[in-house]
Amino acid sequence: MSWTIQTYDELTTEELYKIIQLRVNVFIVEQQTCYEDLDNHDQNSIHLSYVKNGKIFAYSRLLPPGEKFDMASIGRVITSPEIRGTGLGKDMIKIALDTIEKEWTGSDVFI
Repeated sequence: MSWTIQTYDELTTEELYKIIQLRVNVFIVEQQTCYEDLDNHDQNSIHLSYVKNGKIFAYSRLLPPGEKFDMASIGRVITSPEIRGTGLGKDMIKIALDTIEKEWTGSDVFI
């Protein structure tokens, strides 16, 4: 089990598939929302995932300043139902903020 931080180009086809599958299962199926998940921002984002035994249990997408907002942003924040309440989401936000500070030093953050 580990956190991975990857650009779009570093993702394998299988990793991208699992990310999209988790996003669809949580945002569209579980939360019953209808929106365009594939919005052409994945390609310029950093993808933060928590993977255990080949399964993604937590995920968020970090967008650089100017990609969608004037400041860096954290979006598509997900924890799978079976790990909710474990503190993994809190860990994810800390890692996301640390990554943004490293990649885009001094940028404000929109969540």
